[in-house]
Amino acid sequence: MASIYLDYNASTPVDPAVAAAMRPFSGLAQSSSWSRLGRLRGYRLVFTVAGGMRPGISAPANIVAAPDATVHGVLYRLPLRQFVRLDAGEGRQYGYLWTEAEDAGGNRRAVVTYKVVQAAPEGRPWRSYLNTIREAARQRGLPEDYIASLDRVEARE
Repeated sequence: MASIYLDYNASTPVDPAVAAAMRPFSGLAQSSSWSRLGRLRGYRLVFTVAGGMRPGISAPANIVAAPDATVHGVLYRLPLRQFVRLDAGEGRQYGYLWTEAEDAGGNRRAVVTYKVVQAAPEGRPWRSYLNTIREAARQRGLPEDYIASLDRVEARE
Protein backbone atom coordinates (compact mmCIF):
# COMPACT_ATOMS: atom_id res chain seq x y z
CA MET A 1 0.00 0.00 0.00
CA ALA A 2 1.23 3.51 -0.81
CA SER A 3 0.31 7.05 0.10
CA ILE A 4 1.00 10.32 -1.66
CA TYR A 5 3.44 12.50 0.25
CA LEU A 6 3.63 16.25 -0.31
CA ASP A 7 7.23 17.42 0.08
CA TYR A 8 6.79 21.17 0.48
CA ASN A 9 10.55 21.68 0.48
CA ALA A 10 10.80 20.02 -2.94
CA SER A 11 13.86 18.62 -1.22
CA THR A 12 14.37 15.56 -3.35
CA PRO A 13 15.76 17.33 -6.38
CA VAL A 14 16.92 15.93 -9.68
CA ASP A 15 20.57 16.87 -9.15
CA PRO A 16 22.32 14.20 -7.04
CA ALA A 17 24.60 16.83 -5.47
CA VAL A 18 21.59 18.74 -4.14
CA ALA A 19 20.02 15.48 -2.93
CA ALA A 20 23.22 14.69 -1.04
CA ALA A 21 23.22 18.17 0.53
CA MET A 22 19.58 17.72 1.60
CA ARG A 23 20.08 14.24 3.13
CA PRO A 24 20.84 15.56 6.65
CA PHE A 25 17.53 17.45 6.61
CA SER A 26 15.23 14.74 5.22
CA GLY A 27 14.95 10.99 5.25
CA LEU A 28 13.51 11.00 1.75
CA ALA A 29 15.77 9.49 -0.88
CA GLN A 30 15.02 9.39 -4.58
CA SER A 31 13.01 6.21 -4.08
CA SER A 32 9.70 7.05 -5.68
CA SER A 33 9.14 6.31 -9.33
CA TRP A 34 5.98 8.47 -9.30
CA SER A 35 6.33 12.18 -8.66
CA ARG A 36 4.81 15.40 -9.90
CA LEU A 37 4.47 19.01 -8.89
CA GLY A 38 1.75 19.81 -6.40
CA ARG A 39 0.25 22.64 -4.39
CA LEU A 40 -1.50 22.90 -1.07
CA ARG A 41 -3.97 25.76 -0.87
CA GLY A 42 -4.77 27.41 2.45
CA TYR A 43 -1.25 27.11 3.88
CA ARG A 44 1.98 29.08 3.71
CA LEU A 45 5.58 28.00 4.13
CA VAL A 46 7.33 29.26 7.26
CA PHE A 47 10.48 28.38 9.15
CA THR A 48 9.81 27.73 12.83
CA VAL A 49 12.15 27.28 15.78
CA ALA A 50 10.62 23.96 16.77
CA GLY A 51 13.00 21.05 16.51
CA GLY A 52 15.53 20.86 13.75
CA MET A 53 19.18 20.01 14.20
CA ARG A 54 19.59 22.67 16.92
CA PRO A 55 16.21 23.11 18.71
CA GLY A 56 15.45 26.72 19.55
CA ILE A 57 18.05 27.99 17.08
CA SER A 58 17.61 26.22 13.77
CA ALA A 59 14.40 26.90 11.89
CA PRO A 60 13.24 23.98 9.77
CA ALA A 61 10.47 24.35 7.23
CA ASN A 62 6.89 24.13 8.38
CA ILE A 63 3.45 25.08 7.10
CA VAL A 64 0.80 27.14 8.83
CA ALA A 65 -2.82 27.77 7.92
CA ALA A 66 -3.23 30.89 5.77
CA PRO A 67 -6.51 31.11 3.84
CA ASP A 68 -5.17 33.09 0.86
CA ALA A 69 -1.80 31.33 0.52
CA THR A 70 -0.49 28.31 -1.37
CA VAL A 71 2.47 26.07 -0.62
CA HIS A 72 4.14 24.42 -3.62
CA GLY A 73 6.13 21.23 -3.62
CA VAL A 74 6.46 17.76 -5.07
CA LEU A 75 4.02 14.88 -4.70
CA TYR A 76 5.53 11.40 -4.30
CA ARG A 77 3.76 8.06 -4.19
CA LEU A 78 5.58 6.23 -1.41
CA PRO A 79 5.11 2.85 0.25
CA LEU A 80 4.00 3.25 3.85
CA ARG A 81 7.27 1.70 5.08
CA GLN A 82 9.11 4.70 3.61
CA PHE A 83 7.38 6.94 6.16
CA VAL A 84 9.38 5.28 8.95
CA ARG A 85 12.52 6.63 7.32
CA LEU A 86 10.92 10.02 6.72
CA ASP A 87 9.79 10.22 10.36
CA ALA A 88 13.35 9.56 11.52
CA GLY A 89 14.69 12.33 9.30
CA GLU A 90 12.01 14.90 9.99
CA GLY A 91 12.07 14.75 13.78
CA ARG A 92 9.56 14.52 16.60
CA GLN A 93 8.30 18.08 16.28
CA TYR A 94 6.26 17.09 13.23
CA GLY A 95 2.94 15.32 13.03
CA TYR A 96 1.09 14.11 9.97
CA LEU A 97 -1.36 16.36 8.19
CA TRP A 98 -3.77 14.32 6.08
CA THR A 99 -5.36 16.67 3.58
CA GLU A 100 -5.99 17.28 -0.12
CA ALA A 101 -3.58 18.89 -2.56
CA GLU A 102 -3.69 19.52 -6.28
CA ASP A 103 -1.24 18.20 -8.83
CA ALA A 104 -0.04 20.41 -11.69
CA GLY A 105 -3.04 19.34 -13.77
CA GLY A 106 -5.49 20.55 -11.11
CA ASN A 107 -6.43 17.02 -10.00
CA ARG A 108 -7.22 16.83 -6.29
CA ARG A 109 -5.42 14.07 -4.44
CA ALA A 110 -5.48 12.82 -0.87
CA VAL A 111 -2.01 13.49 0.55
CA VAL A 112 -0.03 13.36 3.74
CA THR A 113 2.57 15.93 4.72
CA TYR A 114 4.31 17.11 7.86
CA LYS A 115 3.29 20.00 10.08
CA VAL A 116 4.73 21.08 13.43
CA VAL A 117 2.25 19.94 16.07
CA GLN A 118 2.81 22.69 18.65
CA ALA A 119 2.57 26.39 17.82
CA ALA A 120 6.10 27.74 17.41
CA PRO A 121 7.57 31.15 16.66
CA GLU A 122 9.04 31.83 13.25
CA GLY A 123 12.78 31.95 12.92
CA ARG A 124 15.52 32.20 10.32
CA PRO A 125 16.76 29.03 8.62
CA TRP A 126 20.46 28.35 8.14
CA ARG A 127 21.65 29.75 4.81
CA SER A 128 22.88 26.34 3.57
CA TYR A 129 19.49 24.73 4.32
CA LEU A 130 17.57 27.57 2.66
CA ASN A 131 19.85 27.59 -0.39
CA THR A 132 19.29 23.86 -0.84
CA ILE A 133 15.52 24.36 -0.71
CA ARG A 134 15.78 27.23 -3.22
CA GLU A 135 17.92 25.18 -5.61
CA ALA A 136 15.59 22.19 -5.37
CA ALA A 137 12.58 24.43 -6.09
CA ARG A 138 14.31 25.80 -9.17
CA GLN A 139 15.32 22.34 -10.40
CA ARG A 140 11.82 21.00 -9.92
CA GLY A 141 10.30 23.94 -11.79
CA LEU A 142 8.15 25.33 -8.99
CA PRO A 143 6.40 28.60 -9.90
CA GLU A 144 8.62 31.66 -10.25
CA ASP A 145 6.59 33.71 -7.74
CA TYR A 146 7.00 30.94 -5.18
CA ILE A 147 10.75 30.80 -5.78
CA ALA A 148 10.85 34.59 -5.44
CA SER A 149 9.16 34.25 -2.03
CA LEU A 150 11.90 31.77 -1.00
CA ASP A 151 14.51 34.27 -2.18
CA ARG A 152 13.02 36.88 0.18
CA VAL A 153 13.43 34.69 3.28
CA GLU A 154 16.13 36.05 5.57
CA ALA A 155 18.66 33.37 6.44
CA ARG A 156 20.92 32.78 9.42
CA GLU A 157 24.65 32.57 8.69
